[in-house]
Amino acid sequence: MAELLNAASKDNLPLLIIVIDNGRAINTFTPDIARNSNVYQQGLHYGVPGLLVDGLNAVDVAKGGKAVVDYIRAGKGPAIL
Repeated sequence: MAELLNAASKDNLPLLIIVIDNGRAINTFTPDIARNSNVYQQGLHYGVPGLLVDGLNAVDVAKGGKAVVDYIRAGKGPAIL
């Protein structure tokens, strides 16, 4: 994911990265293999903002999705939802 985030940020690509994180990495819990378990924050080092939404709340997803898509369409570069 690091290469993707770096290239997308460097070239200011209009890229939306949607992450569905159930807390597991294949068959291992995410905290057991990653120092930063907040996947939506992994782009901060590359200047790629991330937004955490509750995927079980349709209103939260719609509001967060609209905010992130508006950010990308404004030409500000990639984002993680």
